[in-house]
Amino acid sequence: CILEHCGVRDVFKAVFSNPARFDSEQRLRINHCHSHSCTTCAHSPNMCKGKILREYLSSTASHGTYSPVTYIGDGRGDFCPSLLLTETDTVIVRKGYPLEELLCANETSTNTHNRGSTNINPRACVLAMDFEETL
Repeated sequence: CILEHCGVRDVFKAVFSNPARFDSEQRLRINHCHSHSCTTCAHSPNMCKGKILREYLSSTASHGTYSPVTYIGDGRGDFCPSLLLTETDTVIVRKGYPLEELLCANETSTNTHNRGSTNINPRACVLAMDFEETL
């Protein structure tokens, strides 16, 4: 896991991705996560990240706890879960990628204030980052 390799895995309570495995020829095989009928995620038939985030938030709420969510994304499939975030959550966006464009284009459908980013007013605070410069 990249997070373990970088020594930051313990910073995250949960990480979600498609199930994957290496086959007998050491090729990475990625499986579908689940089926869904989300129209926001229609371009991504194998996974609705909003569904995954809703299930995660529901499970933490059932334990009577809520910790602010930090969601990291860059693509169209990250827009759906970003709509579920609240003012106490944060979405970290890859600058110049589809998620940043979608959040900017949908400012009117989101309802929080801007903290630290220019021309972005999403449901949660957005930190637009150039990951190539950061890494």
